[in-house]
Amino acid sequence: MALKIDIQGMVWRYPEPYIVGHEQIRQYANAVKAYDPTSHSLEAAKAAGHDALIAPPTFMSIFAVMIQRHFFQHNDVGFETLQIVQVDQKFKFHRPIKAGDALIGTLYVLSVDERFGADIVTTRNTLVDQHDELVMESFTTLMGHEGDNSISAGWDPKTGQVTRKPVVHDESADGAENGEAAAQLDEPESIRAAD
Repeated sequence: MALKIDIQGMVWRYPEPYIVGHEQIRQYANAVKAYDPTSHSLEAAKAAGHDALIAPPTFMSIFAVMIQRHFFQHNDVGFETLQIVQVDQKFKFHRPIKAGDALIGTLYVLSVDERFGADIVTTRNTLVDQHDELVMESFTTLMGHEGDNSISAGWDPKTGQVTRKPVVHDESADGAENGEAAAQLDEPESIRAAD
């Protein structure tokens, strides 16, 4: 197991509250094509019984990514975060996220296990508001594998994409004269039909 099992039971609190603003909600709702009027119009939100704009349910993913990234930047868990894949996630909303919320995020490492050569981590993530009331909780399962090139990712400068192939660095390629190694991806072999 490449993963450090002593992280089980760990609690990680994001250092600052995430302040939810009206314009953030509107911009996010437009970006994800969430056209519910309670996410765009304060009058519509009030008519629906709310005192502020209501964020679409997936809005919390902005803060969730910040919390998870912060956790992995500050904790050596035993493998590279690039080799971590999210395999499951569940959400439980206790109330909608709304403009004016000052959300505090906490990550709890519930379990650490090894299955089929992969390390499995399950976390519980909570968001509480400025009144210490639970707004949302999620349960996330992450899988990581150390040292297997089949799941390596590499940056392809030609396409600007991250690929799931190992990157081979060739120092003799263009750019090497400046001390920079040029990244090249292995090309797949051509298959020709027999005559």
